Amino acid sequence: MISLFKKNILKLFNIIKNDLYSKSKIFKNYPFDKFNFIDPGDNIIFCGIWKVETVKSLIKSNLNKGYIYLFEADPNNYNILIREKQRRNWENVKIFNIAIADKKGEMKFQVSKDSKKNKLNLSGVRSKNCPDEIYDDEIIVEVNTLDNLINLYNIKPDIIFFTISGAEYYGLQGLKNTLKNQQKNKRGLKLWIRALLFDENLKAPTYELSIEYLKSFKNLEILVNSPLEKKNYGCNLFAYFK
Repeated sequence: MISLFKKNILKLFNIIKNDLYSKSKIFKNYPFDKFNFIDPGDNIIFCGIWKVETVKSLIKSNLNKGYIYLFEADPNNYNILIREKQRRNWENVKIFNIAIADKKGEMKFQVSKDSKKNKLNLSGVRSKNCPDEIYDDEIIVEVNTLDNLINLYNIKPDIIFFTISGAEYYGLQGLKNTLKNQQKNKRGLKLWIRALLFDENLKAPTYELSIEYLKSFKNLEILVNSPLEKKNYGCNLFAYFK
């Protein structure tokens, strides 16, 4: 029986033409919501999550058959998720108060009244909608790589989501070993990435940096939607190993 994910991919390739973003197999303007790429039973990693409604959608999408691993840097958001896990009896959901980066250690984390704009204080990573003035506080948070966390907790991910406000390029670098193993084994790992900011030091939008990094892995196809907001240099990316 063909999976929901494969059905969506077939629909996608019936919709879009060979409008290539570059020489790699990168297709732009894919029309699907992120939850459509989850198959029943998928083990899910979600990096940077603060909405209870998002967790509910993840559980609904994998039919509560796979494990869901949530990594959230903000202590307040983490505590909310822990409380909701207990109240709603989310048995298959595991929650960690940690930020995803390209190294293990501690980093500064900028906090505002709008949770979706909270982010690691990465030098040069900016958005016109997120000037430094909007942040009320700066705290120190624990950071680690997904490679380390996947090994530490024996996670076997089927799909990984990144909504980490400018840190996605660095988060992907911290997934290098897992991606290399996928490249060899062709296990079918899926990635969904929201990349909205601009890296002034590297002089490129974070979605372009993410694409260039992902292009170094074989057997990986990348789908790109239209920029969400041109002033933010942003778009969503979806990648999967064939």
